[in-house]
Amino acid sequence: MATPTNCADGILVFVPVGKETAAKTSNAPATLQQRAKDAPFVIGLLDNHKHNSDAVLARLQQQLAAKIEGAQFVHAKKPEAGKGAPKAMLDDLAARCDAVVNGIGD
Repeated sequence: MATPTNCADGILVFVPVGKETAAKTSNAPATLQQRAKDAPFVIGLLDNHKHNSDAVLARLQQQLAAKIEGAQFVHAKKPEAGKGAPKAMLDDLAARCDAVVNGIGD
């Protein structure tokens, strides 16, 4: 949940800071070159539910697919823009993906 912070001028500001973290994996290779030749590189695209984030991620997917041969993509969308992604969603992305991009829009 966002933590309210009082400003000097009396405006109440909320600072959205996520508290959930994905499970750490220790077997992920550091670079594409360290991957097995037949293993696809899986990229997660986490839509943060903001306006145009789906368009930003779609364009990014096009660009990455052109640069990383055989890349596979996993899509996920947060339930709300103002809250962090649920732990189960982060854990699923961490288990299935080699890298995850959190897309922003606006």
